[in-house]
Amino acid sequence: MNSKVLLGLISCIFAFLFFTTGSSQQVPDSLMHYLEIAAKNNPVVLQKLNEYHAALQKVPQVNGLPDPELNTGVFLSPMELVSGNQVADLRLMQMFPWFGTRGAAKDEMSLMANGRYETFREAKLQVFYDLQQTWYELYKVRQAFIFRKRTLIFYESLKDLPL
Repeated sequence: MNSKVLLGLISCIFAFLFFTTGSSQQVPDSLMHYLEIAAKNNPVVLQKLNEYHAALQKVPQVNGLPDPELNTGVFLSPMELVSGNQVADLRLMQMFPWFGTRGAAKDEMSLMANGRYETFREAKLQVFYDLQQTWYELYKVRQAFIFRKRTLIFYESLKDLPL
């Protein structure tokens, strides 16, 4: 997310909180609150979280056996064989993987899911970093404003003193 957009969003939230002091339900003005909102509503973070959940769903699927195959056939005229006439053909086949391949595939999918989790954490931490950077820039501006306001009040009080 662009830091200018994030800065604008945070400044709008500050302005809203500053001008709505008579509201009955106050929104907590804390960094943790904004971090929680950003983590829940950021589309990149939500996409990475859904990719992680999808990767977790693949782990038990890999451990299963492939579906069995059933082939049937019916002969219109009976097929003459030495052991008798054959009217139909029925085949059932189940493929079994080599020893150790199912465990290796499960381990691979688990590691892939862990990789997706780390990309999710990386995206979340990047959003947190951007938000904290903007928060502290706004804090610095707010403190400078308070300092200048106090300085102005001090100069106004000096103006009234007799020389």
